[in-house]
Amino acid sequence: MHWCNVRGERFFYHQVKALESLILPQTELIESTFGISSKFIINEFSKIMHTQTHGMHDAFKILDHSRMAFIEFMKGEHLEEHTDLSPPKAYELFLKKTGSTEASTAAFDKMFGTGLFDLKKITDLPDSFLDKLSWSPGEDKDFQSEGEFKGWPLRIWPTFKRPFIKFETSYYCFDLHSLFDKIYRQLEKIIFSTTEKNKQAWIKIRNITSEQLPIDYLSMMLPDATIIKEAYYNVVDPSSGKQKTCETDGLFIYGDTLLILEIKAASFTYTSPTDDFIAFTNSLKTLIQNPINQGVRFLDFLNSRDEVTIYNNKKEEILKLKSSNFKNKIICAITLDPFTELAAQTQNLEKLGIDIGDAFSWSLSIDDLQVYSDIFTEPLFFLHYLEKRMRASKSKFLELDDELDHLGLYLAHNDYTAYAVDKASNRKARLRFNGYRSEIDIYFSELQLDQSTPNLLIAKKPARLTEIILNISKTTNGKPSKLSTYLLDINTEERNRIFEILNDSLTYELNDLKPLSNYGKTNLTIYPTNDIITAEVVSSAINHIQAVMLITKEPTRNLLIVQYSNDATLEKLHWEELSLNSIPNEKIEHLTLTAENLREKRIASAMKKNEKIGRNDPCPCLSNKKYKHCCLSIR
Repeated sequence: MHWCNVRGERFFYHQVKALESLILPQTELIESTFGISSKFIINEFSKIMHTQTHGMHDAFKILDHSRMAFIEFMKGEHLEEHTDLSPPKAYELFLKKTGSTEASTAAFDKMFGTGLFDLKKITDLPDSFLDKLSWSPGEDKDFQSEGEFKGWPLRIWPTFKRPFIKFETSYYCFDLHSLFDKIYRQLEKIIFSTTEKNKQAWIKIRNITSEQLPIDYLSMMLPDATIIKEAYYNVVDPSSGKQKTCETDGLFIYGDTLLILEIKAASFTYTSPTDDFIAFTNSLKTLIQNPINQGVRFLDFLNSRDEVTIYNNKKEEILKLKSSNFKNKIICAITLDPFTELAAQTQNLEKLGIDIGDAFSWSLSIDDLQVYSDIFTEPLFFLHYLEKRMRASKSKFLELDDELDHLGLYLAHNDYTAYAVDKASNRKARLRFNGYRSEIDIYFSELQLDQSTPNLLIAKKPARLTEIILNISKTTNGKPSKLSTYLLDINTEERNRIFEILNDSLTYELNDLKPLSNYGKTNLTIYPTNDIITAEVVSSAINHIQAVMLITKEPTRNLLIVQYSNDATLEKLHWEELSLNSIPNEKIEHLTLTAENLREKRIASAMKKNEKIGRNDPCPCLSNKKYKHCCLSIR
């Protein structure tokens, strides 16, 4: 289904950037082969992109402007001058007089002719380059050759091999998606056909580039990480019993998170899965199983002793690592070619003979990382997503067809594995969570039109929560803390409610701020204040929380004191986790009186609003009991 129906492996927003990152390093080989530079090719392909995405709209604007200008032109004295001409002739004369003939003809050709597709009109690409990437009528023999699936889209399409059509002296591009999907490998194939020296030079540069790009994108999301390229380590070969040196493509260390990078620049099979399914599954083994096996080997080495030594390619010691220092150890199998729909289902590939074992592995493409780097502009958000993505990979309730559906689910439901488990258990059915990437598709479409579009992740989270997370990030240098993890773990419904109430308080009651307590899955009290957070402020907030806990009998409650300026800007935080058992005995009597006063205020407030409290209603004191079993029996 994917082979036949899906084109456009990247968002349009990323197409030119992705091509630029891959072929700019190859410019010397490209120039020697095609006589033009990589930069020139990128510029001309950008013209194709713009024309086929904006050309129709631009042409309509030109023609509509000409129409309105012609109407104005024909008013008054000009109308009398042209009474002997037909409207088309009068319009033609108008265009000549205003010097608009060429622009109007080009716009008309784009609206009603082949102007959107004619490469000689769109670009300055030389014929010698276009010839190498074009089919003449009847030139491709494979698609219609005799045999099974003759002429079916299950075969390799002609545009998969060359993107353009040549007819007489013109060249056309009718499939923009396929052009950008395949052009890098098509240029590569032409280079390979020149000389073996050029082929090996291309492969060398390709490998260097493909190993650097993931590091670049990860560094954007996790700045100031410790990065080790080509990490070497010594293990004992179980078959020979001798020591041997192994390598992993890279280690990415950020706080208590270790990413083990295994990067594959080899191309995914060119063969249709229908035509040669064995080659198809072999590609999966090459691009998924092999790198995961290499990552597992490193993990086994890391866990084999208390501390292990990492070397560079000169056998010089770089650093020592302890497995116990890392909360998250993730094998990242990263590919140059995107095959997102299959990579998202690595946990289900055992049916095809692909065994990824028990270690957490994340199979994704460089293009996926490019998307993530545009979404996750704050390290704490990305680290939180990694934890949720790890959990999702082991869930039997989540079978997704797209890596970006994971991201879409995270944006919608935060702990999306728990959401899936809850939905599936309630229905006792097997559910599919498809289409969650739609919001991401819309975002990048809007971003292409307007680069000032607000970041999707930031826009989805309450602004007051984001403000707090960014404040934490400054104090921890982007490393996670118990507070950041706790706040980011709050489920979407409670999170939105809590921080909406906080924002309303700061908007309408800034000079009379009161503690805000949430009761439910998240036992959190936010204590906003205009005062500097001193020991006295902390003590007062703790007394309030402990009084609340005496009413609700909660074993624990989290206290977050937030200090705001006069313009409601966050300045400082203080966080504590309080427990009922840790309340000192000498404070119990005083706190009990405070709790009773608080209870009476809540009951009075509830009666004022509702006039009467039903016996079976939840008690307004928030003890989680019915009114008849709580405050009604006391009154």
